[in-house]
Amino acid sequence: MIGLLNPILSCKKSSTPHYTIPEEFKAWSVFQKGSYWIYFNSVTQSFDSTYVTDNSFQTLSTHPQKPDEPYQYDEITILFSSIVYHKFEITGSYSGASLIVYVDTNDYAILSSWFLEDPTRWSSWGKAVFPNFVLNGKSYINVYKTEATYYNIHSMWVATDCYWSRNLGIIQIVNLINHDTTLNWSLLRYNIVQ
Repeated sequence: MIGLLNPILSCKKSSTPHYTIPEEFKAWSVFQKGSYWIYFNSVTQSFDSTYVTDNSFQTLSTHPQKPDEPYQYDEITILFSSIVYHKFEITGSYSGASLIVYVDTNDYAILSSWFLEDPTRWSSWGKAVFPNFVLNGKSYINVYKTEATYYNIHSMWVATDCYWSRNLGIIQIVNLINHDTTLNWSLLRYNIVQ
């Protein structure tokens, strides 16, 4: 009898949590090679083509800022050839996922699955949801606006506002310094591979 219980008792589930990236969040943020976006900057009257140059996935064992807390989390890094933004860093977490966008000025923008699930709860950086949003003559539905702010080394207030559309990613990105718009990239054309 003890011999029969031994295999059952020796099978243990791992106690290390594994945080994945929800599929719904990937629809807003994960793009493959072959994807591109053409943006127009209304401040500088210039164009930029942004395309995916690399997409990598890895499962990490511990968070660099919390080495004593063992857990696994998935991370997707997407690199872009662009002056609009050059990297997406998407990380699974205990309650969903988050995304850091590195933009051309070394500022950053963020998107979180928590904001997509409940926009009213995260008003510190999740600023608005637009059921209908018109940009460059095209209509988009359920556009989410996020804002990341900080004071730079010159004590200037800097903000990066991003407008997100499901299955398209960023359709508009606006940089402000001391409340003056310094960049305003808006989407003109795109080809998406997810």
